[in-house]
Amino acid sequence: MKAALGVGCCLCIFLISLIMLLISIATVEPIEYAIEYNSLTKSTNKEKVYVGGWYMIGPVQSFVTFPATLVNIDWTNYKDA
Repeated sequence: MKAALGVGCCLCIFLISLIMLLISIATVEPIEYAIEYNSLTKSTNKEKVYVGGWYMIGPVQSFVTFPATLVNIDWTNYKDA
């Protein structure tokens, strides 16, 4: 009886730990930049900019993403522009 209770508690702790680990992972696409957003304090961390990849940022953090590409279009009549 005690062994089954111990195994059940260990299994429950393992599952909770696994869920917390999985919700702490966030991704940034290769053509994006990102900054961290904390949903508890409603603030951003502007000190570090993330490039494309997988990151472990925490369960209450998320990313605010921005495009990394810029396209300029010049509308002119000058033929050598």
